[in-house]
This record gives sequence, C-alpha cells and structure tokens, in this order.
Amino acid sequence: MTPQGHLDILDLPLPADAAAKPRQAGCASFEELTPQQFGQRPELVVLLLHAPHGEHEFGAFRAVVPLPNSRVAAHYVAELPLDQPLGLVCPDGEASARLAIRLARQGRLVVHLAGGLAEWCRLKDCCF
Repeated sequence: MTPQGHLDILDLPLPADAAAKPRQAGCASFEELTPQQFGQRPELVVLLLHAPHGEHEFGAFRAVVPLPNSRVAAHYVAELPLDQPLGLVCPDGEASARLAIRLARQGRLVVHLAGGLAEWCRLKDCCF
C-alpha cells in the first residue's frame, strides 16, 4: 500500500505464466530473461532488490547496485540516463518483475531475471 492507502502495483501477485518472455506494461515492454540470456548482457546496470549478499555473483556486468527495496530502486533509477539498460534481480523474481513493469511504463530499458537470484544460483552452482 502507498502512504495514501492505495494499492501499489508492487503489491500485486504475478500471474502464473510470467516466465521468460517479452511482457507488455502499458505502452512499454520489458523482457524476462533466463539466467543464460541475462548473463549475455554485460552492458546492464544490475539492480539487486532485497539481496544484499548477491552482488558478488554479478561481477561481469557494467555495475551492480544492491538496493533494500523497490522504492529506493525507483529513486536510484531516476538519477540514471533514460537509455541506460537495467537488469533487475531479486531473490525469487517477483519483486523485480513488478518493478520492471513500473520502470518500463516510465520508458526505461528493462530486463528482468526470471526466477531471480535463486534460479541464477541454481544454474551457476552458487549460493547467496
């Protein structure tokens, strides 16, 4: 809920079919990528939501920024150039998908890691 008592889009559950495909967010879109696809995008600034111990897993990317929540992430993103590609990651992929919707609606270039850090680590044999 927002401070005014309204439902925040970040509080809504994701549909069951939200895995690894281009998604529409109003007139903008974002991509949900598999860990393999995500790993092939070193130009991304990776925003790690709710995963303060996961930043060492993403050292090959342009930058990795651990952020405590989606609202702090939105403030951080506001300072970046509009054309900066962003990669969103959270522990299970749900919060980052909701933030991807919000940022795509603002015209941001956004990709989201399907399955989140848990899926990344499952395939990369790591732990966070």
